[in-house]
Amino acid sequence: MKRIAIFALLLALAPPGSAAPRAKDAGECFLFADLALNAAAHAKHGIARETFDAIVPDIYEFHTEEARELSARVIDAAWRAARAGVVPGDFASMLVRVCRMRSGDMDSILGTSL
Repeated sequence: MKRIAIFALLLALAPPGSAAPRAKDAGECFLFADLALNAAAHAKHGIARETFDAIVPDIYEFHTEEARELSARVIDAAWRAARAGVVPGDFASMLVRVCRMRSGDMDSILGTSL
């Protein structure tokens, strides 16, 4: 029941618009879930978004424009979730589960871009 409530909250937080790029495989789903966990944890503990954005390239290598766009979307969603009180691990778990179930499509968690 708790997971359903978290998923409903995440859906409510997702901004409207057009579809985002997709993760290419399960490995990318786990990579983006790891990024989400880091982003949400940093947000939860009051780390400035600018500081986190400066750290990301030291941890993750995104070689394509699609991967960079998707990483920004994951970070935005993780930041929103943390501000809404969602536990970082719960957010990351939900993200990887949705990503794998929907063949890389995370729009239901991330929202869509304008």
